[in-house]
Amino acid sequence: MPKISDIRPKIDAIDNQLLELLDQRAELVKQVGAIKASQGDSASFIRSGREADMARNLLNTTHSLPKTALYQIWRIIISSSLQIENGLNIYTTHVNATPDSCRLIQQYFGIKPIFEDTNQKVIEQLQQCGTCVGVFSSGSWWQQLQGTEIKIFAKLPFMAEDTSQPLYLAAKITPEPSDKDKTLIITDTPTNDKPIAQCNGQYLYEQDGFKKGGQVIGNYGVL
Repeated sequence: MPKISDIRPKIDAIDNQLLELLDQRAELVKQVGAIKASQGDSASFIRSGREADMARNLLNTTHSLPKTALYQIWRIIISSSLQIENGLNIYTTHVNATPDSCRLIQQYFGIKPIFEDTNQKVIEQLQQCGTCVGVFSSGSWWQQLQGTEIKIFAKLPFMAEDTSQPLYLAAKITPEPSDKDKTLIITDTPTNDKPIAQCNGQYLYEQDGFKKGGQVIGNYGVL
C-alpha cells in the first residue's frame, strides 16, 4: 500500500493541472467574447441548448465524485465564463427571493441577484440589457412576457433530486433546442392537462419537446 506522503504530491500536481486548464479555458472564452462582440452577436450570450446537453451528459455519466458536487463545479465554470465573456447581472424580486431560490441562483450563477420591486421592473431591465438574466417564480410574469423579446431558457432546479419550488430564467436571447426539451406555452383555452398557472382567462402549460409559435414564451432542456 502506498504512503500518504507519496500520494499527496500527485494530488497537488493534478490540482496544478486543473488550474492551468481553467486558465486556458478562460483565455478561449475571452476570444469567443471578442468574436461575438465584433459580430454584434448578443442573442446567444447564453447557449441554453448547449448547456442543457452538457449538464445532461455530465449527470448521466458515471463519475467518482457525487453528481451534485460535479454539477455545482461545472456550473461555477460555466457562470464564470459568462462573466468573463460578456459580464452578467441577475435580476429578481424580493417576493421571489426565498431562501431556496437564493440558494439555487447562487449555485447556478455564482453571483447574488439584484432586487427589483416588481416582475415588470425585472422585465424592463432585461429589455434594456442584452446580457442580463431575470429569475421568476410567483405572479403573472408569464403574461407580461407576451409580445416581448424576453424568452424563458431554463428551469431550476435542473436536478430531479431537488424539490425546491421551480424558478424560471429569462433573457433577451434566442432559445435553442437540446436533446430533451420542454416548452412553455400560453393559451386562452384550457386543455385536459393541468396548467402551471392561470390568470385572467389565460393558461400557462408546460409541454414536451421544443416548439415555436406566437404563444410560446420559452423552451428549456430537462434531465
